[in-house]
Amino acid sequence: MIPNSNDKIIVKKPIIYLYPTEETEVTLQFNFKGKLLTTFPKYENKWQVIVSPNGQIYDTKTKRNYSSLFWDGEINLPNEHYQYEDGFVIEKENLTTFFIEKLEYMGLNNQETNEFIQFWLPILEQNKYNFIHFLVNDDCNEISVNTIHPKPETSIRVYMEFYSLEQLKIIKEQKLPKTERKGFTIVEWGGTDVTNKIQKNEL
Repeated sequence: MIPNSNDKIIVKKPIIYLYPTEETEVTLQFNFKGKLLTTFPKYENKWQVIVSPNGQIYDTKTKRNYSSLFWDGEINLPNEHYQYEDGFVIEKENLTTFFIEKLEYMGLNNQETNEFIQFWLPILEQNKYNFIHFLVNDDCNEISVNTIHPKPETSIRVYMEFYSLEQLKIIKEQKLPKTERKGFTIVEWGGTDVTNKIQKNEL
């Protein structure tokens, strides 16, 4: 796998869920290491929100309720980032089972897992096989760093990176961490198609 340094990638659908133990005013800032493209609700240096324990988010600027906070952006990481030593190669027929097993193991709940699958399954099912590697928790800081007040007790962050394969490829299986949800919890998931970063003749 030789990375192609000429292609920037889009970090898609990072969405953030917040679950305080009681209704809480939360300030969330993030430092994305690339160029922001879209935010919803609109991000202007920070999100200032009031959050209920069930995850409902009230944005004090728009005066609207949300189930999550959304952003996406363009980034160009060094070639070394894409030299994967482990991961998973999954046939398209097995994607749903794979995602349910791995995402729930890492700490996502039923709703978060379903929303991840609803967004990503139609994209990955276009490929016969997919190589998948997860950035989990602190590994996500290479892409974006969150600053949240008050500070959550539990942070679960999962960014998926994948590229298409036409045939089965053997690779060392990635070992994933398991995070127990305690107290005020933030959950974030997103992903990136890195196919254009990998030279076609090396797939």
